[in-house]
Parts: sequence; structure tokens; C-alpha cells
Amino acid sequence: MEHFKSLLANDLLFTATDEFCKALALYIAIGLLAWKLYPKTSGFRREMLFFTLLSVTVTSSVQLAGVLVVFVLLIAPILVASMQTKFPLYPFAVAFGWSFSIIAIILSYFADLPTGYTIAALGALSTLMAVLVLSPKKETTIE
Repeated sequence: MEHFKSLLANDLLFTATDEFCKALALYIAIGLLAWKLYPKTSGFRREMLFFTLLSVTVTSSVQLAGVLVVFVLLIAPILVASMQTKFPLYPFAVAFGWSFSIIAIILSYFADLPTGYTIAALGALSTLMAVLVLSPKKETTIE
């Protein structure tokens, strides 16, 4: 049951140093491959490289942070960023993801809550509120 709970949302504040260093080395390697190799490829090879890097990243991230945290960080920022029109897409998505993650980590620390679940819950709640605010309004007519 403990292993299942850690697969859902792991407690990030208590990640072992060796696990952190392994993940950091892997993400640096993935980042370098994406930076150097991705722009030089095209077509099918480019798609294969992207999905290979994505699958390695998601698999290692799920082991470290948990399914709920990984997918709220993958989906929520780009969903909210794609609904707004004032700011550039990528910087807005990064700012949105960072803001709810940092607030959730601070909240989990001071309220003694599990970090992974707090990130997932705050990410989902802030995304829901942003979608409700940013969704196009439809005019209703009374006949």
C-alpha cells in the first residue's frame, strides 16, 4: 500500500539526495539531447526522439514525484496558457506551473501536509478556477 501511495504522489520534501542526483543527471542528459539533437532532426526521427525523451522523462518523474504530480504539472500549465490570449504561451505556462507548485510546497511545509498531494490538489484547483475565469463567455438569451 505504501508503494502504491508513493506512485500516486510521493513526498518530494523527503527525497533522498542520491535519488535527486540521479534524476538531475538524467534530466541534464535529456535536456542536452533535446537542445542539441532535436533541432537537427526532422520527420519521423524527430517524432521518435521527442516521444522517447518524453517517455523517459515521464517514467523517471513518476518514480520520483508520483503520477498525480507529474500529470498535473504536464497538463495544467499548458491548458491554462492555451486559454489566455494576453501573454506568450510558453512563459505563461511556466509561470503558472511554477507559481502553484511553489505555493503548494510552502503550504505543505507550514501546514504539515503531504507535498505531492498538495501540489496535485492546488494545481487542479487553480486550473479549475483559471478555466472558469478564462473560458469564453456565451451570451444567453431569454426567449
